[in-house]
Amino acid sequence: MIIKLANGKPEKIEATYTTWLEYDLESLDIDWSKVVGITTKYTILYITMEDGTVRELEHSHEGESDYKYPISLQMFNEKYDLLWEEGE
Repeated sequence: MIIKLANGKPEKIEATYTTWLEYDLESLDIDWSKVVGITTKYTILYITMEDGTVRELEHSHEGESDYKYPISLQMFNEKYDLLWEEGE
């Protein structure tokens, strides 16, 4: 394990975990060949069509986070410079 102490004193460690949201598409009447974009923001799914219309969909199921092991650990100095990381 090598911590980049020359870059400053460690101030914080972040642990990153994953979770998932499920979106049920069965209720949508969409021609998927005309979809030009799919994004999410604040758990809302946005599907953009060729004609510019945007369909919005709320998630139908929320997964439960597993906090046993993080997918990454990162250590930062006071300027938020990365000093060390493990994972991903």
